[in-house]
Amino acid sequence: MRLRTFVVPAGLHSKITQKLGVDPNPIEDQFKLFRLIKNLLKRLNEPTNAEFIQKNIAHDYSKYFKWLRKHKIIYIAKNHSEEKSRVYAFNPVLMNGEFVKHQLPIPKLIFKQNRRKRERIKKLDHMKAIEKLFKSLTIDEVKANEEIETYLPESKKIKPFDRRWYDNQCVTDFNEDKRMQRNDTNNRLDSNLTNMSSYLLKFIKQIEGYKQEDLSNSQPLLVNPILDSCFNISFFNKSMDDSLLYVSRTIKQNLLKDLDKSTKEILLQMSLKSSVTLELSLFKNVTSNGTFYEYLETEINKALGKKIITRNHAKMIWMLVAYSKNSSYKQLKELFKLVFPNIYEVIHLLKEHNDYQLFSVTLQQIESYLFIDVICKELVENGITPLTKHDSCIVKPEEIAKTKEIIKTVIGNVVGTSVTTKTEAINEIKYKEKVDTNKMIITISKLIKEQKSKKKASVDTFDHEATKVIPLTIKKPAVVLIDVLNEFVSKDRAHFIREIGRNKVIHDKLVEVAGENDLKKLYNEFGKYWFMEKLKYEFFDFYNEYLMVTA
Repeated sequence: MRLRTFVVPAGLHSKITQKLGVDPNPIEDQFKLFRLIKNLLKRLNEPTNAEFIQKNIAHDYSKYFKWLRKHKIIYIAKNHSEEKSRVYAFNPVLMNGEFVKHQLPIPKLIFKQNRRKRERIKKLDHMKAIEKLFKSLTIDEVKANEEIETYLPESKKIKPFDRRWYDNQCVTDFNEDKRMQRNDTNNRLDSNLTNMSSYLLKFIKQIEGYKQEDLSNSQPLLVNPILDSCFNISFFNKSMDDSLLYVSRTIKQNLLKDLDKSTKEILLQMSLKSSVTLELSLFKNVTSNGTFYEYLETEINKALGKKIITRNHAKMIWMLVAYSKNSSYKQLKELFKLVFPNIYEVIHLLKEHNDYQLFSVTLQQIESYLFIDVICKELVENGITPLTKHDSCIVKPEEIAKTKEIIKTVIGNVVGTSVTTKTEAINEIKYKEKVDTNKMIITISKLIKEQKSKKKASVDTFDHEATKVIPLTIKKPAVVLIDVLNEFVSKDRAHFIREIGRNKVIHDKLVEVAGENDLKKLYNEFGKYWFMEKLKYEFFDFYNEYLMVTA
């Protein structure tokens, strides 16, 4: 009989075992109960809905929640009525820093479910060698746990997503509960290896001395084919191999198929702007040469006027832009928008007109296909048996050159330019501190508030009359004005009910630049709306600069 070990905070474990022994109506299936607790520990402070629980834990989940709540082990911390989900929290008295291991026999049904998922791997011939190597792996639990205690010492209570608990559970699972299966949603290859923190890989005995070849800033890099598809760039119109066909088909099916006419028109108008072309080129350049996060870090710090963003912060900001809802973390996303306004707008549009998760799922599906179905296959055909962690391959030191060549060729073919990879010895991977999102939001909010105060002070002393004599001697067609308007006017145009003509200074300057007829066409195209007061003065500064640059 196979056993599964659950790592549980000591106070929580004591309470559960005590109540199981004295409750006249105890929980019969303890495996499901502890599986639920494990998943709740993973998702502390995250919304949990019925669909997730039914899929990952049990269809008859309600009785387990009722039992845990009856004994005051968990409580509802927050309701999300719109998402039909709840945030659950454990009784803080039970969440002390010590862990105990609780073993239970694995039910036959779990074996059958896991077997069905593994069947998808066996359909790929090249995965047989990879699965065989993976099953042979074992980890030195003693040394791995010592490393965890070095960086994550025991605390008085378990914190929301407690990394110390998570890493302990991963190390325990590695030897006792080997899993390798394709994810049903994003098609990624999920395994004990992908779940484990990279700083613990050095303690896996069979791969000591191996090296990892990692695709630099892979997720932002793989946004490039999505942008190419959105703007109908001719890259995808050439004769395609299987990789290009899969990527093109996935993007169109997931993100572009159901776009409405107005969204397509917005994308078309954006594609005509020279500023968009330049931004796409810059984005492709910094993502392909592997400096995307460093560039984002530098430019955001410049905009804030203070060095507070690190590379890890920049990476987290990108993850929020790609993975979270448009309505979440708006202030942090604004920082990305400062650097890549048009790309931010495209991502925002795609997430607004589809299920917001489809954008990140599409990126993961593309990444998974390229690494598992294409790169791993080529490696095996070249006599190399790799292990994978999503966007990286772990191989012997003598195989690293060929691995690098294959990754660069496959990914470069899809992105349309040369790409960058990074080689790192498994034994040299260091522990990395996780970014505290909430702390970062507070810091950024304070800075933005300070900047708004300074800006308001400067507006209050602004000479409004001076705007009337700004020299705009160069005539430009209405399309130039559209560019300018798009930079400053809210995207939700329905809220703008007052006419632009009521702001006489701006109206007169637009007439002077565009002419009365073009201005009427402009009104008809955009609807008659007005610039908000705080934007009125910024318009002249920006537009004067624009004319000087384009003269």
